[in-house]
Amino acid sequence: MPWKVLEVCSSDNLPEVELFSLLEEQIPRYKVRADTTTTFGGYENQDWFVNYPALPIPQEGLGLTTEQTREALNYFREYPC
Repeated sequence: MPWKVLEVCSSDNLPEVELFSLLEEQIPRYKVRADTTTTFGGYENQDWFVNYPALPIPQEGLGLTTEQTREALNYFREYPC
């Protein structure tokens, strides 16, 4: 026995939908094209990016012991972002 949409829905205020128009609707196909009219030379405002690394790291390192380094890595392994 075929089921009806009214049997599935429990509300009387549902909008009607034309199923045939939904089935025939075509999704537009887009092509990626290079924009040759403008030259993108990067952002002029320095606020758009963050330098990496954000803080300068001294040549001699951060001064952490082997145990401190291991425990920091264990922390990030146990509590990933």
